[in-house]
Amino acid sequence: MAVHGKSTFISIENAAGSAVDMSDDFNTAGLSRSVGTSESTGFGSVAKSFTSGLEDATASWSGFFTAAQDAVLSGLVSALAADTIASTEMVYGPAGNGAGAVKYTQNVIITSYDVSGGVGDNVTASVSMQRTGGTTRSTFS
Repeated sequence: MAVHGKSTFISIENAAGSAVDMSDDFNTAGLSRSVGTSESTGFGSVAKSFTSGLEDATASWSGFFTAAQDAVLSGLVSALAADTIASTEMVYGPAGNGAGAVKYTQNVIITSYDVSGGVGDNVTASVSMQRTGGTTRSTFS
């Protein structure tokens, strides 16, 4: 059964380590997971062969700028750049955060935080994150 994105839940820990619900500020969220490969083709082969390697993940959010959201994300960027924190925890619930809904939890490093606006448009914000460590798939309780 298809799941509508209107209930998507996203949160991130602020620089002090408290989880902040960011669901109302963003209207697009995604998690991209991949497994690296290395070529293992030997001489004389007529087709390539590969060995699976390390898992990786990135996440991105985009939506509307708010001062509260900016305080959290700007604080994280500063704390990460100053090495006062090594990463922060992000939670993604593609179907919301109700009991039994799928929940992805991972530590991330913010790789970009962009704010832009133009006359006649809402000011927007987007954030890109690189996972560090693993991703845990569980459910909300």
